[in-house]
Amino acid sequence: MVIRPGGVVEVHVRVAGVSNETLLANVTYLSCQIESAGSDVGPIQSESLQQLIDLLIPTVVVPFVNAAIANGFPIPTFDGLTLYETEVVTNNNTLYISSDVKYVPPPSVVAH
Repeated sequence: MVIRPGGVVEVHVRVAGVSNETLLANVTYLSCQIESAGSDVGPIQSESLQQLIDLLIPTVVVPFVNAAIANGFPIPTFDGLTLYETEVVTNNNTLYISSDVKYVPPPSVVAH
């Protein structure tokens, strides 16, 4: 028996914002439709397995993923660079991050 995703895996992510140069987000919806890809023992009824998956995704998978990404994703930066007035916008499956920056060279970079 071979089960595969039926070509429809859908994920909705809500971007909560930026805090301390970290992008915060959480999964709000996840769906995975499956189909039987074949079997050596005869036809497989995948409806029961689909019902189980439909039950497990919102009750187990989504909370697990959200717990795993709870600390956010660090926005790449370097010593002395501070982001402020940061805005996050999503549009056409693209994430745009805009920010004002302040740069204060670290003491090891300032010439004496």
